Amino acid sequence: MDIESALQQTTQVKKYTNKKPPVEQIIKIVEAANQAFTHGNVHIVSFTIVDDPDTIKIIAESCQQQYIEKVPYVIVLTSNPKQLRRLFDVRAEKYTKHHVGAIAQMFLLKAATLGLSSSWVGAFSKPTISAALGTPDSAEIELIITVGYGMHEEKIKEKQRKKPELTGRLFFNAWGNRFYKPLKKIRRADI
Repeated sequence: MDIESALQQTTQVKKYTNKKPPVEQIIKIVEAANQAFTHGNVHIVSFTIVDDPDTIKIIAESCQQQYIEKVPYVIVLTSNPKQLRRLFDVRAEKYTKHHVGAIAQMFLLKAATLGLSSSWVGAFSKPTISAALGTPDSAEIELIITVGYGMHEEKIKEKQRKKPELTGRLFFNAWGNRFYKPLKKIRRADI
């Protein structure tokens, strides 16, 4: 599948079938997401694949998202930005968000190429999930990603909101400049 097709097929899906994908596919997705951009080539994100229904139910309750209870897999992204803080100090928090966002997008794209559906959840009770998974105090829970086979994907995609246009948000060389003007040729006398 080419990148354009994967981009078109990537949507937030909240209805999944009962069919459980092979764990090998989930590992392929995690391996692809692990190649995401990171500042300073410091990989600080860990992946916890959860398929235990009882643990998934706790995660669903902590997210206040009932659809998660029916998902075959939940992937919890955690970070340990200690090394990043040593390298980048106050920028470490921002760089962690960059890294987690890149991982999540790569995860969604790879899932789409394998014919799977996914969504992510950013609002949850960290202490509840941390207790359910037994994460250490040094680990920060960053994001919850659900993955499985989407139910009635065609109908879901029809209901999806249209992608926003760039009108009024795309500028060239300066904020607010909506028109592309090539740079003038520089003559030797101008230098």
